[in-house]
Amino acid sequence: RGPTNHVFGTCCVMDGRPRTVTASERRLLRQIATLIEREVQDREIVVELRETIKHELLLDPATELPLITLFRDRLDRQFHGGKSSVQVVAAVRLKRYDILDSAIGRLGAAQLVRDAVTRIRDSVSQDSFVGLVREDELAVAVAIGDVFSEEQVLAKLVACFRRPFRLGGESFVIPANIGASCYPRVGNNASDLLRRARIALRSQSHENSTYRIYRPGISSRTDNVFRLEVALAQSIERSAFSLAFQPKVSLRSGRIVGAEALLRWRNEEVGQVSPDVFIPLADQIGLSEELGGIVTSLVVKQIAAWNNKGISLPEISMNVSGAQIRGRSFADHLLATLESANVPGRQLNVEITESSLISDIES
Repeated sequence: RGPTNHVFGTCCVMDGRPRTVTASERRLLRQIATLIEREVQDREIVVELRETIKHELLLDPATELPLITLFRDRLDRQFHGGKSSVQVVAAVRLKRYDILDSAIGRLGAAQLVRDAVTRIRDSVSQDSFVGLVREDELAVAVAIGDVFSEEQVLAKLVACFRRPFRLGGESFVIPANIGASCYPRVGNNASDLLRRARIALRSQSHENSTYRIYRPGISSRTDNVFRLEVALAQSIERSAFSLAFQPKVSLRSGRIVGAEALLRWRNEEVGQVSPDVFIPLADQIGLSEELGGIVTSLVVKQIAAWNNKGISLPEISMNVSGAQIRGRSFADHLLATLESANVPGRQLNVEITESSLISDIES
Protein backbone atom coordinates (compact mmCIF):
# COMPACT_ATOMS: atom_id res chain seq x y z
CA ARG A 1 0.00 0.00 0.00
CA GLY A 2 1.03 3.60 -0.64
CA PRO A 3 1.32 6.52 1.81
CA THR A 4 -2.46 7.12 1.89
CA ASN A 5 -3.18 3.40 2.38
CA HIS A 6 -4.30 2.98 -1.22
CA VAL A 7 -3.50 -0.31 -2.93
CA PHE A 8 -0.29 0.19 -4.82
CA GLY A 9 0.30 -3.25 -6.27
CA THR A 10 0.81 -6.95 -5.64
CA CYS A 11 3.99 -8.67 -4.56
CA CYS A 12 4.36 -12.08 -6.25
CA VAL A 13 7.03 -14.74 -5.89
CA MET A 14 7.11 -17.13 -8.88
CA ASP A 15 8.55 -20.64 -8.83
CA GLY A 16 9.15 -23.08 -11.65
CA ARG A 17 7.76 -26.08 -9.69
CA PRO A 18 4.80 -26.75 -7.38
CA ARG A 19 5.50 -26.15 -3.68
CA THR A 20 3.73 -25.85 -0.37
CA VAL A 21 4.57 -22.60 1.40
CA THR A 22 5.41 -23.10 5.02
CA ALA A 23 4.45 -20.75 7.86
CA SER A 24 8.03 -19.41 8.13
CA GLU A 25 8.13 -18.82 4.37
CA ARG A 26 4.83 -16.94 4.59
CA ARG A 27 6.30 -14.72 7.33
CA LEU A 28 9.36 -14.15 5.16
CA LEU A 29 7.16 -13.17 2.18
CA ARG A 30 5.17 -10.78 4.37
CA GLN A 31 8.41 -9.20 5.61
CA ILE A 32 9.61 -8.78 2.02
CA ALA A 33 6.24 -7.24 1.06
CA THR A 34 6.43 -4.90 4.07
CA LEU A 35 9.95 -3.77 3.11
CA ILE A 36 8.82 -3.09 -0.45
CA GLU A 37 5.75 -1.24 0.84
CA ARG A 38 7.86 0.97 3.10
CA GLU A 39 10.27 1.69 0.24
CA VAL A 40 7.36 2.66 -2.03
CA GLN A 41 5.88 4.88 0.67
CA ASP A 42 9.22 6.57 1.35
CA ARG A 43 9.79 7.19 -2.36
CA GLU A 44 6.31 8.68 -2.80
CA ILE A 45 6.80 10.94 0.21
CA VAL A 46 10.16 12.10 -1.17
CA VAL A 47 8.61 12.79 -4.59
CA GLU A 48 5.77 14.72 -2.93
CA LEU A 49 8.23 16.76 -0.88
CA ARG A 50 10.30 17.49 -3.97
CA GLU A 51 7.20 18.70 -5.83
CA THR A 52 6.21 20.90 -2.85
CA ILE A 53 9.69 22.43 -2.66
CA LYS A 54 9.78 22.92 -6.42
CA HIS A 55 6.36 24.58 -6.32
CA GLU A 56 7.47 26.96 -3.57
CA LEU A 57 10.73 27.81 -5.34
CA LEU A 58 9.18 28.39 -8.75
CA LEU A 59 5.88 30.10 -7.83
CA ASP A 60 5.44 33.39 -6.00
CA PRO A 61 3.40 32.60 -2.86
CA ALA A 62 1.52 35.93 -2.86
CA THR A 63 0.42 36.08 -6.52
CA GLU A 64 0.81 32.35 -7.40
CA LEU A 65 2.52 33.45 -10.60
CA PRO A 66 5.49 31.52 -12.04
CA LEU A 67 8.80 33.06 -11.05
CA ILE A 68 11.24 33.98 -13.77
CA THR A 69 13.05 30.61 -13.82
CA LEU A 70 9.83 28.72 -14.55
CA PHE A 71 8.70 31.40 -17.04
CA ARG A 72 11.90 31.03 -19.07
CA ASP A 73 11.79 27.24 -18.85
CA ARG A 74 8.22 26.98 -20.18
CA LEU A 75 8.88 29.51 -22.94
CA ASP A 76 12.03 27.71 -24.06
CA ARG A 77 10.09 24.43 -24.23
CA GLN A 78 7.72 26.07 -26.70
CA PHE A 79 10.58 27.37 -28.82
CA HIS A 80 12.53 24.11 -28.80
CA GLY A 81 9.40 22.10 -29.52
CA GLY A 82 9.10 23.86 -32.86
CA LYS A 83 5.40 24.58 -32.28
CA SER A 84 5.73 28.25 -31.38
CA SER A 85 4.55 30.98 -33.72
CA VAL A 86 5.89 34.54 -33.67
CA GLN A 87 5.73 35.77 -30.10
CA VAL A 88 5.91 39.07 -28.28
CA VAL A 89 7.83 38.89 -25.01
CA ALA A 90 7.13 41.92 -22.83
CA ALA A 91 8.55 43.26 -19.57
CA VAL A 92 5.81 45.20 -17.75
CA ARG A 93 6.96 47.57 -14.98
CA LEU A 94 4.17 48.62 -12.60
CA LYS A 95 4.72 52.23 -11.59
CA ARG A 96 4.11 53.45 -8.04
CA TYR A 97 3.93 49.86 -6.75
CA ASP A 98 5.65 50.93 -3.51
CA ILE A 99 2.81 53.40 -2.86
CA LEU A 100 0.26 50.63 -3.38
CA ASP A 101 2.21 48.37 -1.05
CA SER A 102 2.19 51.06 1.66
CA ALA A 103 -1.48 51.90 1.15
CA ILE A 104 -3.09 48.46 1.00
CA GLY A 105 -0.33 46.08 2.13
CA ARG A 106 1.56 43.30 0.37
CA LEU A 107 -1.50 41.04 0.06
CA GLY A 108 -3.67 43.82 -1.38
CA ALA A 109 -0.99 44.80 -3.89
CA ALA A 110 -0.55 41.14 -4.85
CA GLN A 111 -4.31 40.86 -5.45
CA LEU A 112 -4.17 43.83 -7.81
CA VAL A 113 -1.32 42.13 -9.67
CA ARG A 114 -3.49 38.99 -10.01
CA ASP A 115 -6.33 41.18 -11.28
CA ALA A 116 -3.96 42.73 -13.81
CA VAL A 117 -2.98 39.25 -15.05
CA THR A 118 -6.65 38.33 -15.44
CA ARG A 119 -7.23 41.51 -17.38
CA ILE A 120 -4.25 40.75 -19.65
CA ARG A 121 -5.62 37.30 -20.45
CA ASP A 122 -9.14 38.63 -21.01
CA SER A 123 -8.04 41.56 -23.17
CA VAL A 124 -4.97 40.29 -25.00
CA SER A 125 -5.13 36.49 -25.12
CA GLN A 126 -6.23 33.66 -22.87
CA ASP A 127 -3.04 31.88 -23.95
CA SER A 128 -0.87 34.71 -22.60
CA PHE A 129 1.84 33.27 -20.38
CA VAL A 130 2.63 35.58 -17.44
CA GLY A 131 5.49 35.33 -14.96
CA LEU A 132 6.85 37.46 -12.13
CA VAL A 133 10.29 39.06 -12.59
CA ARG A 134 9.99 40.89 -9.25
CA GLU A 135 7.07 42.17 -7.21
CA ASP A 136 6.57 45.25 -9.44
CA GLU A 137 7.50 43.71 -12.80
CA LEU A 138 5.73 41.10 -14.93
CA ALA A 139 7.00 39.06 -17.88
CA VAL A 140 4.37 38.38 -20.53
CA ALA A 141 4.59 36.14 -23.61
CA VAL A 142 1.86 36.41 -26.25
CA ALA A 143 1.66 34.46 -29.50
CA ILE A 144 0.82 36.68 -32.47
CA GLY A 145 -1.77 35.23 -34.79
CA ASP A 146 -2.80 36.37 -38.24
CA VAL A 147 -5.29 38.89 -36.80
CA PHE A 148 -3.01 41.18 -34.78
CA SER A 149 0.39 42.78 -35.35
CA GLU A 150 3.09 43.20 -32.71
CA GLU A 151 2.09 46.85 -32.17
CA GLN A 152 -1.59 45.96 -31.82
CA VAL A 153 -0.83 43.33 -29.17
CA LEU A 154 1.27 45.82 -27.20
CA ALA A 155 -1.37 48.54 -27.52
CA LYS A 156 -3.93 46.13 -26.05
CA LEU A 157 -1.47 45.32 -23.26
CA VAL A 158 -0.98 49.02 -22.49
CA ALA A 159 -4.77 49.53 -22.45
CA CYS A 160 -5.07 46.97 -19.65
CA PHE A 161 -3.39 49.42 -17.26
CA ARG A 162 -5.23 52.60 -18.27
CA ARG A 163 -8.47 51.65 -16.55
CA PRO A 164 -8.62 51.76 -12.72
CA PHE A 165 -8.57 48.52 -10.74
CA ARG A 166 -11.12 47.84 -7.99
CA LEU A 167 -10.27 46.38 -4.61
CA GLY A 168 -12.37 46.48 -1.46
CA GLY A 169 -14.78 49.04 -2.90
CA GLU A 170 -11.97 51.45 -3.84
CA SER A 171 -10.38 52.28 -7.18
CA PHE A 172 -6.64 52.18 -7.84
CA VAL A 173 -4.72 53.35 -10.89
CA ILE A 174 -1.65 51.25 -11.75
CA PRO A 175 0.14 52.84 -14.71
CA ALA A 176 2.72 50.64 -16.41
CA ASN A 177 5.64 51.00 -18.78
CA ILE A 178 6.31 48.16 -21.21
CA GLY A 179 9.38 47.03 -23.11
CA ALA A 180 9.07 44.29 -25.72
CA SER A 181 11.05 42.03 -28.01
CA CYS A 182 9.86 39.68 -30.71
CA TYR A 183 10.60 35.99 -31.38
CA PRO A 184 12.35 34.99 -33.59
CA ARG A 185 13.37 38.41 -34.99
CA VAL A 186 15.68 39.52 -32.15
CA GLY A 187 16.19 36.26 -30.25
CA ASN A 188 15.36 32.56 -30.20
CA ASN A 189 15.46 31.82 -26.47
CA ALA A 190 13.60 33.15 -23.46
CA SER A 191 16.63 34.66 -21.67
CA ASP A 192 17.72 36.79 -24.64
CA LEU A 193 14.19 37.90 -25.45
CA LEU A 194 13.40 38.91 -21.88
CA ARG A 195 16.76 40.67 -21.48
CA ARG A 196 16.13 42.70 -24.63
CA ALA A 197 12.58 43.47 -23.57
CA ARG A 198 13.94 44.86 -20.30
CA ILE A 199 16.52 46.92 -22.22
CA ALA A 200 13.66 48.42 -24.26
CA LEU A 201 11.75 49.06 -21.02
CA ARG A 202 14.75 50.79 -19.47
CA SER A 203 15.44 52.97 -22.50
CA GLN A 204 11.95 54.37 -23.01
CA SER A 205 10.52 57.64 -21.78
CA HIS A 206 9.06 57.77 -18.29
CA GLU A 207 5.52 58.59 -19.35
CA ASN A 208 2.76 56.46 -17.87
CA SER A 209 1.42 53.43 -19.75
CA THR A 210 3.58 53.43 -22.86
CA TYR A 211 5.57 50.76 -24.69
CA ARG A 212 8.79 50.50 -26.63
CA ILE A 213 9.94 47.68 -28.90
CA TYR A 214 13.55 46.52 -28.86
CA ARG A 215 15.55 47.52 -31.92
CA PRO A 216 19.27 46.93 -32.64
CA GLY A 217 21.22 49.87 -31.24
CA ILE A 218 19.16 50.30 -28.09
CA SER A 219 21.60 48.08 -26.18
CA SER A 220 24.58 50.33 -26.73
CA ARG A 221 22.63 53.45 -25.74
CA THR A 222 21.29 51.75 -22.62
CA ASP A 223 24.76 50.48 -21.70
CA ASN A 224 26.00 54.07 -21.93
CA VAL A 225 23.24 55.18 -19.56
CA PHE A 226 24.21 52.43 -17.10
CA ARG A 227 27.86 53.49 -17.22
CA LEU A 228 26.89 57.14 -16.79
CA GLU A 229 24.72 56.27 -13.77
CA VAL A 230 27.64 54.47 -12.11
CA ALA A 231 30.01 57.35 -12.90
CA LEU A 232 27.51 59.89 -11.55
CA ALA A 233 27.01 57.95 -8.32
CA GLN A 234 30.80 57.74 -7.86
CA SER A 235 31.24 61.46 -8.57
CA ILE A 236 28.51 62.33 -6.06
CA GLU A 237 30.27 60.17 -3.48
CA ARG A 238 33.54 62.08 -4.13
CA SER A 239 31.82 65.48 -4.65
CA ALA A 240 33.65 65.68 -8.00
CA PHE A 241 31.80 68.71 -9.39
CA SER A 242 32.58 72.34 -10.11
CA LEU A 243 30.63 75.59 -10.35
CA ALA A 244 30.21 78.21 -13.03
CA PHE A 245 28.60 81.58 -12.29
CA GLN A 246 26.29 83.26 -14.75
CA PRO A 247 26.14 87.02 -14.06
CA LYS A 248 22.92 89.03 -13.95
CA VAL A 249 23.55 92.46 -15.47
CA SER A 250 21.41 95.57 -15.08
CA LEU A 251 20.55 96.95 -18.52
CA ARG A 252 20.10 100.39 -16.96
CA SER A 253 23.49 100.68 -15.24
CA GLY A 254 25.55 97.95 -16.86
CA ARG A 255 26.55 96.73 -13.40
CA ILE A 256 26.49 93.09 -12.23
CA VAL A 257 23.61 92.89 -9.77
CA GLY A 258 23.65 89.18 -9.13
CA ALA A 259 24.90 85.81 -10.28
CA GLU A 260 23.45 82.34 -10.63
CA ALA A 261 25.52 79.32 -9.58
CA LEU A 262 25.48 76.56 -12.21
CA LEU A 263 26.71 73.04 -11.48
CA ARG A 264 29.18 71.48 -13.92
CA TRP A 265 30.31 67.86 -14.24
CA ARG A 266 33.12 66.55 -16.38
CA ASN A 267 33.39 62.77 -16.70
CA GLU A 268 36.76 61.24 -17.54
CA GLU A 269 35.26 58.86 -20.13
CA VAL A 270 32.68 61.00 -21.92
CA GLY A 271 33.92 64.50 -21.16
CA GLN A 272 31.64 67.38 -20.18
CA VAL A 273 28.13 66.17 -19.33
CA SER A 274 25.24 68.61 -19.68
CA PRO A 275 23.11 69.39 -16.59
CA ASP A 276 20.10 68.52 -18.78
CA VAL A 277 21.47 64.96 -18.74
CA PHE A 278 22.95 64.40 -15.30
CA ILE A 279 20.36 66.25 -13.16
CA PRO A 280 17.38 64.13 -14.41
CA LEU A 281 19.65 61.08 -14.16
CA ALA A 282 20.36 61.85 -10.50
CA ASP A 283 16.60 62.10 -9.93
CA GLN A 284 15.99 58.72 -11.60
CA ILE A 285 18.55 56.91 -9.43
CA GLY A 286 17.41 58.65 -6.25
CA LEU A 287 20.44 60.89 -5.66
CA SER A 288 18.89 64.34 -6.22
CA GLU A 289 19.05 65.20 -2.53
CA GLU A 290 22.74 64.28 -2.29
CA LEU A 291 23.55 66.24 -5.46
CA GLY A 292 21.67 69.26 -4.12
CA GLY A 293 23.66 69.07 -0.89
CA ILE A 294 26.87 69.21 -2.92
CA VAL A 295 25.65 72.34 -4.75
CA THR A 296 24.80 74.05 -1.46
CA SER A 297 28.22 73.27 0.03
CA LEU A 298 30.12 74.42 -3.08
CA VAL A 299 28.18 77.70 -3.39
CA VAL A 300 28.50 78.61 0.29
CA LYS A 301 32.25 77.79 0.30
CA GLN A 302 32.79 79.98 -2.76
CA ILE A 303 30.89 82.90 -1.18
CA ALA A 304 33.00 82.49 1.97
CA ALA A 305 36.22 82.47 -0.10
CA TRP A 306 35.21 85.70 -1.87
CA ASN A 307 34.22 87.29 1.45
CA ASN A 308 37.62 86.41 2.93
CA LYS A 309 39.35 88.17 0.00
CA GLY A 310 37.28 91.30 0.60
CA ILE A 311 35.39 91.00 -2.68
CA SER A 312 32.08 92.84 -2.60
CA LEU A 313 29.50 90.38 -3.82
CA PRO A 314 26.06 90.74 -5.34
CA GLU A 315 23.41 88.23 -4.31
CA ILE A 316 24.31 84.67 -5.43
CA SER A 317 21.40 82.48 -6.56
CA MET A 318 21.19 78.71 -6.66
CA ASN A 319 18.43 76.44 -7.92
CA VAL A 320 16.95 73.85 -5.58
CA SER A 321 15.08 70.79 -6.86
CA GLY A 322 11.73 69.60 -5.60
CA ALA A 323 13.32 66.41 -4.26
CA GLN A 324 15.79 68.51 -2.26
CA ILE A 325 13.08 70.70 -0.76
CA ARG A 326 10.98 67.67 0.18
CA GLY A 327 13.96 66.18 2.00
CA ARG A 328 13.58 66.59 5.75
CA SER A 329 17.17 67.73 6.25
CA PHE A 330 17.20 70.48 3.58
CA ALA A 331 16.62 73.48 5.85
CA ASP A 332 18.88 72.19 8.63
CA HIS A 333 21.69 71.41 6.19
CA LEU A 334 21.40 74.81 4.51
CA LEU A 335 21.46 76.77 7.78
CA ALA A 336 24.27 74.67 9.23
CA THR A 337 26.37 75.14 6.07
CA LEU A 338 25.90 78.94 6.16
CA GLU A 339 26.73 79.08 9.87
CA SER A 340 29.86 76.92 9.62
CA ALA A 341 31.22 79.07 6.75
CA ASN A 342 30.21 82.32 8.50
CA VAL A 343 28.19 83.42 5.46
CA PRO A 344 25.18 85.74 6.04
CA GLY A 345 21.95 84.31 4.71
CA ARG A 346 21.23 87.56 2.80
CA GLN A 347 24.07 86.73 0.39
CA LEU A 348 22.35 83.56 -0.83
CA ASN A 349 19.16 83.48 -2.87
CA VAL A 350 17.39 80.10 -3.07
CA GLU A 351 15.34 79.65 -6.25
CA ILE A 352 12.59 77.05 -6.38
CA THR A 353 10.14 76.02 -9.11
CA GLU A 354 6.37 76.28 -8.93
CA SER A 355 6.09 72.51 -9.31
CA SER A 356 8.15 72.12 -6.11
CA LEU A 357 5.51 74.10 -4.26
CA ILE A 358 2.34 72.53 -5.61
CA SER A 359 3.53 68.93 -5.22
CA ASP A 360 2.92 69.27 -1.46
CA ILE A 361 0.91 72.40 -0.61
CA GLU A 362 0.90 71.89 3.16
CA SER A 363 4.68 71.40 3.49
